Amino acid sequence: MSWISPGPRGRSRLARSLAALLAATVLPWAAHAAPLDLSTVESVAQWFTHYYEAPQPKLVSKAILLLSKEGVFQKEEAAAPTFGFLAGVLAKNKAIAPSLIKDLSALPEGEQKILILAIWYSGRPDTKKLLQGLLSTMPQHKSNIENLLRTQPVLLTQISFEQTWVLDALWGNFMATGDAEPVKYIMTALPWPYGEAARASLAWNAAQHPRVLAICRREVTKQPPEVAKVLKEVIAAAEQNRTKPAAP
Repeated sequence: MSWISPGPRGRSRLARSLAALLAATVLPWAAHAAPLDLSTVESVAQWFTHYYEAPQPKLVSKAILLLSKEGVFQKEEAAAPTFGFLAGVLAKNKAIAPSLIKDLSALPEGEQKILILAIWYSGRPDTKKLLQGLLSTMPQHKSNIENLLRTQPVLLTQISFEQTWVLDALWGNFMATGDAEPVKYIMTALPWPYGEAARASLAWNAAQHPRVLAICRREVTKQPPEVAKVLKEVIAAAEQNRTKPAAP
């Protein structure tokens, strides 16, 4: 797995929309969770999708280790939604960091960047302290961690959409937190040439998540005209998809 640039600048093609990504990979995060079961990839993915509705942070490391065991992170595109999600969990649960980091240090070496980048993008005031603690437990990542420590931590909402992974990381972050900020940041991409992926992911998730739809409705009168125009189309598409009868 290649390392992801830690800073807010970068030039590369836009990631596919989260909706397309999840339809194409083993992470179908679009269905409502059944009674809690974290024994399969599918059940974990469904739990992650609506995690923000009933957070259980003590179960997060178990769920991520299950995904690792089942080979999910061998797919490069699975990393960004996961470290975005984990960054949100760390941001919302200050006290859980030591136990969560201890558990996830057991990830295979090639997958440990998920934990490192989750800490980096968590927005916690102790981000650098937590990373420094990994220097002794993850000596194989010493160079990469030290490179991060020489710069200032950033938030996912500060990363250019030209980075191929940011859209997926933002949706992972929303699923962990239910916060409006990642959704509002995605809206800023709508008028740009790469806005189609943002539009598709907003429409998909607004149809699946009432909270996303509510955020879109609230923001349509607050956004600049060029954003509001596309956002109205997103809302219409989401409402249409929400009212479609289920396929027999």
